[in-house]
Amino acid sequence: MNDAVEQLAGEVRKNWGWMMFMGILLVVLGAIGLYMSGMTTLVSVLYIGIMVLAGGVLILIDAFRAEGWKAKIWDTLIAIAYVAAGIIMIVPLTKTLKK
Repeated sequence: MNDAVEQLAGEVRKNWGWMMFMGILLVVLGAIGLYMSGMTTLVSVLYIGIMVLAGGVLILIDAFRAEGWKAKIWDTLIAIAYVAAGIIMIVPLTKTLKK
């Protein structure tokens, strides 16, 4: 256990410059994120909307692979809900971001 800690400490000492750079970079990017909180909110909601839309498409594809008609119907309904939620998230934001 002691050898592992010493080896890790040696790696940290050897790469301290990169760790300092990454720490400063993260502080700067965090400050920019706080300064632009409105824009970062819009972009993050847009990203989540794209992920939800993609998930809906994948669930719809999976619905064709499901066994039994009940599973196909439920998968299709869930996929439609996901796609609708993704569109509801994306469409108003694209209009907002174009302004």
